[in-house]
Amino acid sequence: MNNRIHAPHKSAVKPRPMIAGNEQGLAIDEITARAGVSERLVRHCEGRGLIRGAEVANASSRRYTQEDVIVLRFARRAHVLGFGMNEVARLLSLWQDMHRVSVEVNSIALAQPKELTSRTDGIQAMERVLERLANLFSVEHQPTCPIMEGLIELRARVMHL
Repeated sequence: MNNRIHAPHKSAVKPRPMIAGNEQGLAIDEITARAGVSERLVRHCEGRGLIRGAEVANASSRRYTQEDVIVLRFARRAHVLGFGMNEVARLLSLWQDMHRVSVEVNSIALAQPKELTSRTDGIQAMERVLERLANLFSVEHQPTCPIMEGLIELRARVMHL
């Protein structure tokens, strides 16, 4: 697991004040349940500056707000649609900007299907290679393994590119 803390993205959400004295906020287990996300996503979004958990006085745990729940739901939905965290951060920034230009949101959204098509083409190519290699390996006890040889050959080709 990558425990690096990322610097806040240039389009990270604007900092908000700490939680007031008698306002408790949500613990990590509460925010994950309400937002329908994993603790890992909460920590990742927090590390990138998309949300900011507030430290509660006399406690070592962070507390979150309903605004954080909304941001996390947005991030999850965007991630399910295949957007990377940079795009999620940019979309969040645009979402919060009342003076945004819709053309920018539109261009980000229209680029995503092309990216997904490219990924799909790559996965289908890998599927064809693995099926071809598996079909070569029809005998149960062979001194050599066509699958392993094909993967080594494929790796050698990739290294020369």
